[in-house]
Amino acid sequence: MNVYQAYYFRMYPNKEQQVKLNQFLGISRFIYNHYLSPKRRNL
Repeated sequence: MNVYQAYYFRMYPNKEQQVKLNQFLGISRFIYNHYLSPKRRNL
């Protein structure tokens, strides 16, 4: 029997860190969607 446990963390970034996180997440979404689109066209 497997027992799983979850951990939750809360971040409180300052303004500079918020800007960097938003840039990183925006780029990550773009790359993910860029490589996902050819797979979706083949369906």
